Amino acid sequence: MRLTILIAVVLALPATIFAQSGTLRGTIYDANNGETLIGASVVVKSIGAGTATDFEGQYSLSLPAGTYDVEFSSLGFEPQVKTGIVIKDGEVTLLDVTLGTSVLVSDVAVVEARQIT
Repeated sequence: MRLTILIAVVLALPATIFAQSGTLRGTIYDANNGETLIGASVVVKSIGAGTATDFEGQYSLSLPAGTYDVEFSSLGFEPQVKTGIVIKDGEVTLLDVTLGTSVLVSDVAVVEARQIT
């Protein structure tokens, strides 16, 4: 019995060690001026993975091989979801994204001040 369990563990170990993975890499841009966005979020909710862009607006995310929906967002910008992104074993998938600013509609408040004499 112990020998059977030991053989099963030894046979399963290489599959765990050599898990299939690839990389999603790209740059996130501002649609208004074409500049890169620092600190923008890149999230794959289905597996709880994510990262943020660096000082050059670039990101790199290692993911298991598969097909994913990836959400790109940044404060003050309309979030964007790219669906069906395919990650292949040992390959780099390039995906640049441009985010447009979000329109915030709010009530206008008028503040008046009067001096008491």
